Amino acid sequence: MSSTIKILICVIGTIFCFPIYLAIADASIQEPIDNLENGIRKEVISAEKILPKVSIVVDDLGDNSIIARKLSELPVPLTMAILPQTPHSKKIANLANQKGHEVIMHLPMEAFTRPDLLGPGAILADMADEKIYDIMDTNIKSIPHLVGFNNHMGSLLTENTEKMKSLMAFAKKQDWYFLDSKTSEESVAQNVAMGKGLQTVGRDIFLDHHTPNTKANLNQILEKQFSRALKIASKKGSVVIICHPYPETFAFLENQLTSQKDKFHFVKLSELVNTFSYRVAQKHQ
Repeated sequence: MSSTIKILICVIGTIFCFPIYLAIADASIQEPIDNLENGIRKEVISAEKILPKVSIVVDDLGDNSIIARKLSELPVPLTMAILPQTPHSKKIANLANQKGHEVIMHLPMEAFTRPDLLGPGAILADMADEKIYDIMDTNIKSIPHLVGFNNHMGSLLTENTEKMKSLMAFAKKQDWYFLDSKTSEESVAQNVAMGKGLQTVGRDIFLDHHTPNTKANLNQILEKQFSRALKIASKKGSVVIICHPYPETFAFLENQLTSQKDKFHFVKLSELVNTFSYRVAQKHQ
């Protein structure tokens, strides 16, 4: 074979084989990169799972859009519990949704005291189911983006199994979850919700509950209750906090949340509801 033919064969071989060499080299480089990226993703997901979860629910929204807007700017996801048929319910719900927060109905339910504080859209113990459903249909129209509900007051109604069955049947059709605010130690609401197939969870801490006599000490109450909440989260893995749209509460959260974001994973309530319902289901299997 002449030297010219040998050279020609080498040139042709190089032309056809070089892309293959490049592909092999590229694959050998890309594999470690992919493994590194997957490792980083796994570490991020793992860290989120390990950090205790904190869900903050803001009750009694609907009458004041100014404080609601301030709360919506807080640097963690919130669950906004909005009273139905209030002057700013739609505006606040749309704002919360735009800011990435979650929206639930803060449903007024009859209590043993202070019926004057219920407001519009309330459910009472002497109502027939048809009346309850009519009110709920009207309530829904006043709050867009709903994914669940909790009770406003309700110490009387949440002890009434039959009325809870009616409400939970309605909520099931809406594909809602239920948060029991636990205004009564005798509440049957969560048990009924689970019986109807709803995802549900209960309140752990009221962050800013106070009376006129203790309002002067509200900052101390906030500090004490928030500390309790974080201890519960660290021990149990999660905590549900209910607070209210007070200026003092907003200022406290604005000051505290940024410093706690590396220690706790702040989540919308739906994430805790899913986790809680899963754990309950596992216990009953």
